[in-house]
Amino acid sequence: MPLLIIHRFQNSRGMEQMRAAGGFRWHLNSSAWINTDIWFCFLRDLDGYLAARGERGILIYDGFSAHKMPDQPLSHLDMQLIPPNCTAHVQPMDAGIIASFKVHYKHLFLDHLLKMYCDTKECDIRRIRVVDAVRWVLTV
Repeated sequence: MPLLIIHRFQNSRGMEQMRAAGGFRWHLNSSAWINTDIWFCFLRDLDGYLAARGERGILIYDGFSAHKMPDQPLSHLDMQLIPPNCTAHVQPMDAGIIASFKVHYKHLFLDHLLKMYCDTKECDIRRIRVVDAVRWVLTV
């Protein structure tokens, strides 16, 4: 399943080549948060991914305002809403998965900054491009 990336800008330098290579879905939203349209697109993609593999899946989701049930039924994906105030009890793995992701991402980020400093004797994080960050996310 391709990674879902939501960004504030439609085009960032270097992203054309990354998009052509695949491995992720790029969506635009001015706040860089998921919205209902992106959510529905994600659900269709996930359902299609499962169908292509001949598998069924279940998606456990919370009550975030963008997380709505689609109008059309999904053929290979069942959805289960977590009751209010139960997220911390029902999703215990979230903290560990997110923490592990952050550790790997920060390692790649700091490695890039160190290389930048060794090459130029400057370390300006504003010079890091979105395409670099996407590449690190795909590596993690």
